Formats: sequence, C-alpha cells, structure tokens
Amino acid sequence: MKEEEIMESTEHRGCASCGGRTVHHCVDGRDDGLRSYTHPRQGSAMDCSVIAALTSIQAVNSGRLSGSYPTYRFKSGTITLTSRRIPVDSAGNIVYANSTSTAVNRYWPMYWEKAFAKLLSNAECPKPATCPYRTTCSGEPDIGGIFSAGYAGSTALMEIGRYRDFVQGSLSIDSIGHMTAPAIGTTKSTIVEDTFWKRNHDYSILGFDPANRRYLIRNPCGSVDIQKYVPENEFQVGSPHFAVWGHVTNPL
Repeated sequence: MKEEEIMESTEHRGCASCGGRTVHHCVDGRDDGLRSYTHPRQGSAMDCSVIAALTSIQAVNSGRLSGSYPTYRFKSGTITLTSRRIPVDSAGNIVYANSTSTAVNRYWPMYWEKAFAKLLSNAECPKPATCPYRTTCSGEPDIGGIFSAGYAGSTALMEIGRYRDFVQGSLSIDSIGHMTAPAIGTTKSTIVEDTFWKRNHDYSILGFDPANRRYLIRNPCGSVDIQKYVPENEFQVGSPHFAVWGHVTNPL
C-alpha cells in the first residue's frame, strides 16, 4: 500500500522530529508488553501523527488498536511483520518510536510504527543515508525515509483506529469531561516554540476538565514537559496554537 493511496490531504502533514539519532544497526526487540497511553514516545522520525494517534486511541478506546506482533490491522489493510528487529544508533539507543516505560517488554509502540511504515511504502533498508549497517537491517522498512515529509494526523488517526471519518473542528466529550472518541490537534506553523510547543506538530487530546474549562493534551515527543492542561479556547476559532483539530467517527 502506497502513502498516496490512503492520504486524503497533504495539508498540515508536517511534523517536528523528536531527536537526532541515526540508524547504525538493528537489534531484536522484545515482547509487545502491556499497553498504556503513557508509553508511546516519538523518536527521530517525523511521525508525530502516528505516535499521537496511538496515544489518543489507547487512552480513549483501546479496543480500536487491533493488533499485536506480528499482525496489525489498519483501515486500509492488514500488515504482518516478519521480524522484531528495531533500528538503534551506534550506542544501542532506539532511533525511532520507543516507550516512556523503563520495563523491558514495552515494545508495542515500536511495532505499530514499523507496521504503519510498511502499510505506507515498500521502501526498505538498507539505504546508505539512513541504514548504513546493511547486515542487520536488510529488508526492514526505511522508517526515517517513509516519514521524511511528515504525515497528516487526521489520516493517521483514521488508519490506525480503523475509522471512516474525521470531524474537523469538533471534539466528542461526555458530561464529566471524558473523551468519547479519539482526537488529535495539529499546531500552527507560526507559534513560538519551547519545551512543550512545536510547530506543525500533532498532539493527543485526552480529556476535558469542566470545572476549570481546560483540555488535557500530550506531546508525543515524550520529554519531561510531555503533558499539560490548556485553556478551552485552544480548540475554538482563533486558537492561539492549533491550526486543525477534530475527532474520528464511524468505525469500521
């Protein structure tokens, strides 16, 4: 499956990278492990949309994540991985998606990223610029290259959660502030960046605090400043930071 076949729009598909690590070789990963929305953390690929989508779906409706190693179901098809190999740098640090958990068996975000990359493109390592260590990475998806132009957050949310539609400019929340459908927001290209805010970056929208009229959002970069409450006007016309936001609906 090629990216252009499942991409609805190139609008707001840019994404900040969350690291500068480069692939040196590949190592065998461990088990998927228990899943928590707090685990997924973006690495050096420009795929904030994928990590934000994993977090949003796991937090709101984890049953829509249909897959564990080796088989993963998406809106556009099913991908079966052939290995648990994960790209690492020369020091053995994971280059792309990883987990905030220190437990050794929290590899589920890495395998979802790998499967989604294979859904989008047949491009494989080794490529001289991204996978120099040919022996251990041969045949693995070129994650860095596949996501080099970013990816639309709304489409990632629909593909990974297997939803038909994305309702832009709307959030689905119950009377006590729980999200009733996974949601995502993409920041503007003109905002001032700091440790939490990144331009053209996708954030998970996790809940609403009715008493204080604020939303809880999460930055997929997974730094110390990873999660915070923001005023409700962030998801209204004239938002200070967000260009696009919305929720998915109509599950397959």
